[in-house]
Amino acid sequence: MKYLYITCIMLLLVSAAHAQSWKNQSIEQIFKQARTEAREKEFTKSREKLQYILHFVPNYHDVSLQMGRTYAWEGRYMDALLIYNRVLKQDPGFIDALHAKIDVEIWSDKLDKAYETTRQALEYHPDNEGFILKKAKIYQYGGDHDRAIETLNEVLKVNPANIEALDLKIVLEEESRQYTAVVRSGVDMFDQSFDPAIFGSVEVNKKNNWGAVIARVNYAHRFEQFGLQGEVDVYPVITDKVYGYINYGFSQSVLFSNHRIGAEVYAVAFDKLETSFGARYLQFSTQSIVTYTASMRYYLKSFELSVRPFYTHEKSFAAASIDFGVKRNFKKPETYLEFTAGLGYSPDIRINQTFAGQTDSFYTLESKRASIKVQRSLGDRWSAALESRVNYRELSAESDEYLLITSLISTIKFKF
Repeated sequence: MKYLYITCIMLLLVSAAHAQSWKNQSIEQIFKQARTEAREKEFTKSREKLQYILHFVPNYHDVSLQMGRTYAWEGRYMDALLIYNRVLKQDPGFIDALHAKIDVEIWSDKLDKAYETTRQALEYHPDNEGFILKKAKIYQYGGDHDRAIETLNEVLKVNPANIEALDLKIVLEEESRQYTAVVRSGVDMFDQSFDPAIFGSVEVNKKNNWGAVIARVNYAHRFEQFGLQGEVDVYPVITDKVYGYINYGFSQSVLFSNHRIGAEVYAVAFDKLETSFGARYLQFSTQSIVTYTASMRYYLKSFELSVRPFYTHEKSFAAASIDFGVKRNFKKPETYLEFTAGLGYSPDIRINQTFAGQTDSFYTLESKRASIKVQRSLGDRWSAALESRVNYRELSAESDEYLLITSLISTIKFKF
């Protein structure tokens, strides 16, 4: 028992000696170790070493700033600001301290104070790109995109090659354009004795703080008939990772459903997976249909993989369909390549509505379908897309005949 007690005492002494061994190192070695611990989020250990250094070198400003950063990274903004203010009282123009203080004031939503600190920093360093860039970000966070862009132009006057300023300017210009006009036109061609059918739409999209709204007019000219349908889509933001979809469409033409109502809720999980569940209601001249749908979209680097099933159940009709998609996004904004394929029955898939106006039971027709779409940015405001579709579908529910429909759709978008 005596030997066990002595052994425990020795182990404690060795452990204590090892724990304090860093004090035998040089000031710079201790500082390096403290920075490493801070990066590894061992803030208490890091501050112990930083405080030890400051005991011997009270005006070592880099150490003080590192101490402030550990508090800021923990969300203890007031503690961080006390340290930064103490450093700036001794050296009002110290660049690193000014940058650190502005960052903390931005993170703590004190934009007025951040702006004032930036103004003071620019009095000491009028041509400092970093401080001018900080001012632009303050305007951005405050929602004043116009003044933010003006400020970024000041940065680019000092240094036209400032990558961060160039990238942020592109983002701000994109965000400041709340409207998008879209013109879409297409043609269906049949392998039997039907004349080509023309269709398309004109829409205007508007982004808001609470979401987005789209007003659209669809048109169709087929089987010697012309029809229009008006639609409104609303995408309300519910939380940071949940948003909704609400749709209403109306038409008096037999080429469209008389009423179309859609609702869906989307949720993002793990920042890579988006799921949804919703329903569509279609009212035709002789029948109403409710279709349930869901979706799953997985983001894999520059790819998006998606699947969307549909299920329709009525007294005389019950069927399902499914669609798959693969989308490849490119670095250039608004530029991608997308392939989709699907099979089954679905009255809501607009590629299947070709025979509206010819038969009241067009929505019961089975089809196999595929499409490929390419979209490319044409500058910072314009983009264009071209889509080719193939739809192999039943000619009628009573026969065993199929019709091959090939479609070509072009789209032009303009942001303003």
